[in-house]
Amino acid sequence: MTETTLRYDAPASAWTEALPLGNGRIGAMVFGGVAVERLQL
Repeated sequence: MTETTLRYDAPASAWTEALPLGNGRIGAMVFGGVAVERLQL
């Protein structure tokens, strides 16, 4: 693994545990498991 790799034991079950993604203008919170992945804008 590299220094920039993020690895978690379990998927985020709620948006409060989600990973924030964005570019400064628009963003999303990514959460859920492999079978049910959710993006909240």
